[in-house]
Amino acid sequence: MGIPWETLVNINESFANYLASSKTQRAAFRELSSFSDEELLEIMRERRESPDTRAERLAFLEQLTAGGQRVEGLLEPLLEYFVSLAGETHSQTTMSRELAARAARSADDDVLWGLIEPELRQDDESHRRYAELLQMMGRAELLKTVCSSAEASSDPDVREVADDFRP
Repeated sequence: MGIPWETLVNINESFANYLASSKTQRAAFRELSSFSDEELLEIMRERRESPDTRAERLAFLEQLTAGGQRVEGLLEPLLEYFVSLAGETHSQTTMSRELAARAARSADDDVLWGLIEPELRQDDESHRRYAELLQMMGRAELLKTVCSSAEASSDPDVREVADDFRP
């Protein structure tokens, strides 16, 4: 019996397409990596509001800075953008948090709080997302500040964030 010939041909074609796509991605990554930080920052800033390509841009930055290279030149200038994204729920939340954490390594708590506080709305989602980010970053003092803000809320769902994240 075995697998029908047509199915094997389709699998083989799909695998060939996958390999071609993978080679194309690697070539594109090498090409993009050759641009200066300033050039890459310009395009990142220009397209920051476009959710259509956000996943690809974030994945590129994550891969490019994974070993700690180019963090100062590329990620730190985009810290505000990553913090803003990390406070939302979307398919790139985890990647946004990781990039925010890398970008904020040298930022002091005052700078980081200055970016988070204006984004902290009176809803449980923003409190929870920022509490998760600060917990991941190991920023206990700022996490306490978010929990204090949550405790002061009249909304029981927001107050629950304080119960869930109080260090």
